[in-house]
Amino acid sequence: MNPKVWIFLGLTTVLLLIAGIASPGWILAGRTYIGIWYSCRDGVCQSNYWSRNADTSIAILLFQITGTAGVVFGIVGFILTCVFVRQGSDGNRAVFISAGVCFLLACILSWIPTGFGILFLSIFGVPYSLILMALGATLSLVIAIMAFVTLCQRQTLTPDTVVTQAYPMQGHVTENNTGYPAQSYPAQGNSIQDKGKNENVSHALELKA
Repeated sequence: MNPKVWIFLGLTTVLLLIAGIASPGWILAGRTYIGIWYSCRDGVCQSNYWSRNADTSIAILLFQITGTAGVVFGIVGFILTCVFVRQGSDGNRAVFISAGVCFLLACILSWIPTGFGILFLSIFGVPYSLILMALGATLSLVIAIMAFVTLCQRQTLTPDTVVTQAYPMQGHVTENNTGYPAQSYPAQGNSIQDKGKNENVSHALELKA
């Protein structure tokens, strides 16, 4: 896949996650826009909306932690993807695997607050922050799957085993990728000639005797 595609997908994912968690459009109640960090009404925003209820504030704190962790893992995955793309075709596979794992974790953690918000879709309409977060989380999963599929394809195309080539006519001894010598056997034609020579020598000795 074109390296620019990886960069574009990773950057888009990070921007969607950041926009989703930072904006106040998680719940739309009339003219009030409520997010997991603050709420806004008629252009006036306040950050202590959820602190009025102790039970609700604990749940929102969980969503803040998981959502923020999802964004962080998305950013780390994007950075690792850039590092791998910069290394070119000889890039370290461990870096690419780490990037895929980070995007997978970003998806899982981001869907925790997103799944909670989906429960209120039928009540509060379609909040835009929730849509942005859901798109970012889904795209994170897509990138993770694409990364693991790409690694499997590379592993299939470049196996670790190397075919050992022997040179029977010259009697060479070659080494395979394990470091142990691979024994080559002489050609059958050579064996027939040697056998013929031995029979001639034996016949001459019999005549002499």
